[in-house]
Amino acid sequence: MGPAAMTGGRVQGAATTAPARVSIVIASAQQETDVRRCLESLSGELTSADETIVVHSGSPMDLGSMARDHPEVLILTAPEGASVPDLRYRGLERARGEIVAMTEAAAMFTPGWLERIVTLHAAGYDAVGGAIDPAPDLDGVSWAAHLCEYGAYMSPVVDGEGGNFSGFHASYKRSLLEKCEASIRGRYWEGVLHAEARCHGGSFFRCGDLRLLNTRRHTVGSFLRQQFVYGRGFGCIRGQRSSFVGHAVLSVVTVGLPALMMYRYGSWIVAKRLPPGRSLVSLPLLLLFACGWSMGEWVGYLDAMRERLRHRAPTDMSGSA
Repeated sequence: MGPAAMTGGRVQGAATTAPARVSIVIASAQQETDVRRCLESLSGELTSADETIVVHSGSPMDLGSMARDHPEVLILTAPEGASVPDLRYRGLERARGEIVAMTEAAAMFTPGWLERIVTLHAAGYDAVGGAIDPAPDLDGVSWAAHLCEYGAYMSPVVDGEGGNFSGFHASYKRSLLEKCEASIRGRYWEGVLHAEARCHGGSFFRCGDLRLLNTRRHTVGSFLRQQFVYGRGFGCIRGQRSSFVGHAVLSVVTVGLPALMMYRYGSWIVAKRLPPGRSLVSLPLLLLFACGWSMGEWVGYLDAMRERLRHRAPTDMSGSA
């Protein structure tokens, strides 16, 4: 396997075919400055047995400069607008590690992160995840966006086997990923991948002292668009797996989804003991973002319904003839 992507950084050849200890696959739709900050935070963690793969889509990147500054990094480019699961797939196709860790270019690594992952996998766990905390310098909008996306994974996170974790902060044994080809090739989000992995008997562990920081910055408009797009994609996938009656039920339930999401955000604020002042100020934004997701999910159900009717129409016509 291997996508026809442009490479920078390391020259491909026989020297890169041997297995690595850990492959860190970084999906990037960020600015070049964000990618550099991510790599700089990781540089002290790596050994000569590890490899880093950046799969970049979006804003232009000076590949020559990146190659000079980070010769140990393999850089792949993907078409503009490629989804995060697609970027991960392209990176996984080139990864050689017995352990594959996945994150995004908005991540900043904390000291000891890599060795902690290696230790947990050596203890027998097939999949490992940890906490995702907001970078200290995030503005109010970006902090609220972080809470929407990763509130369930903010510190404190309770250690536990079988716990859920985000694809923003996840690592897997290669042996498990090889059993999950359908989800990986289908470019599905981690929820589908994790469900398939559990069907194959994969052992999961969530570790509270394994931390990444999220540095991603948003405007109100950019994150609202993201919520709508992600909600629409989720609704479309969920709708494709539902009956016509299920479509109707889901469409009605979506009306009350913002209230459910606000309850969830509130429970995270209380359970995580998040700063009360910042949490209170973020509530109007959280409601707006919840409505954006809900509207997108509702449109996704309509998309799935239209697609089902489109495929069903020829059958009905031929049957009536």
